[in-house]
Amino acid sequence: MSKRVGSSRWKKAVSVPLSSIIIGSAILTAIFGAVLLSTQLIESQAQIVEFEQAKSAFLLFATSFEDVSLKPQSASHTVIHTRAGGLNLVRDIGDIEIKIINGSTETVIYSQSLNHLRFLGGRLVTVPGLNYLKGTGSPIVQGFSEPLGHVYVNQSGGAWTVLDYSRARVVRHGSFFLFTQQGVNEKVNLLEVTFVKLLPGETFGSGTIRMRVENINVTTTAFRFDGNEVSIQVTSFGITETIVLAGEADDVATIINLVVAYVRVSTL
Repeated sequence: MSKRVGSSRWKKAVSVPLSSIIIGSAILTAIFGAVLLSTQLIESQAQIVEFEQAKSAFLLFATSFEDVSLKPQSASHTVIHTRAGGLNLVRDIGDIEIKIINGSTETVIYSQSLNHLRFLGGRLVTVPGLNYLKGTGSPIVQGFSEPLGHVYVNQSGGAWTVLDYSRARVVRHGSFFLFTQQGVNEKVNLLEVTFVKLLPGETFGSGTIRMRVENINVTTTAFRFDGNEVSIQVTSFGITETIVLAGEADDVATIINLVVAYVRVSTL
């Protein structure tokens, strides 16, 4: 009885290299997957670092913005680095209205559109939601302890860092005697309302960007209302806040100085 030795040897000869190819392919696939995962992790970390640096730059820029807004014709610079993310100055993003309520009379003393500066993080960056890094979402800032602008992060079609000046500062300076044009010495309740108008300048570039903030002008307009008490109502992005500011009992009028600082943002 004969045996077919040749056929068995051929099968063994084929099975050895075939197994090597399968094992080699599996190893290469695993290595390729590990490389992709490693690259993704490195890129994710790089974009997170970039976003954190942008947040720090915006906080520094907000401080410069506050300083410049108080000094006519002054300017300041801040550097921001972009790679996966991008800088954007958005026009007409919302509206602000400042209204004075004196008894049954309502007077709008200021109404303008709003602009803001924002940085979009890379596609791998996410944030939990709205979080204020500086300031709050209140339309009215009372006193000088809180910054007028605010910096916040938000997740909306990407991770954003935003610098926004959409609030008004309201300060009561006290009661003073004021000589009128008629030569009358009257005691008044003196208030001040301050708003910073962010103006879009020329913005361009990528990589390392130098942002310039410059005070273009500061205007002051005085309004007089009878009585020692008024309500100031500010509406910004659809949110309305009202406060009542009363003077002394013998104040015959309330004087409100509206101070508007026009500050331009551009890149160099």
